[in-house]
Amino acid sequence: MSPRLLLATVVLCVSASAAQTVVTTIQYTDPSIVYSGTWFANNSPSNLGGSSTTTNFINSQAVLSFTGTGITWFGVLDPGNGEAWVYLDGAMSIVDCYGATTQYQQALLTAGGL
Repeated sequence: MSPRLLLATVVLCVSASAAQTVVTTIQYTDPSIVYSGTWFANNSPSNLGGSSTTTNFINSQAVLSFTGTGITWFGVLDPGNGEAWVYLDGAMSIVDCYGATTQYQQALLTAGGL
């Protein structure tokens, strides 16, 4: 079986000033996320919102453009999961989504000071 990537929830932190921070939660079904390649539904009540999307196809992409000061991607760690290549402001990070046991609603990537 090929490694999988699960996309469940993205939390954006948008700050107009140091004193004012607004947190926005974006579910995987939000139209601002543009998918390419092959993705499948992963319906589990343990997912944030009760479902997520997953892929095990190389070069499948989920693209979210945003303006903000920070971002956290929540997903699932699982024995069948592999790596995700995440690009943020042009810099690539490799996110290891493997877990010895299935762990839902995990912060897979957090970036601040954007």
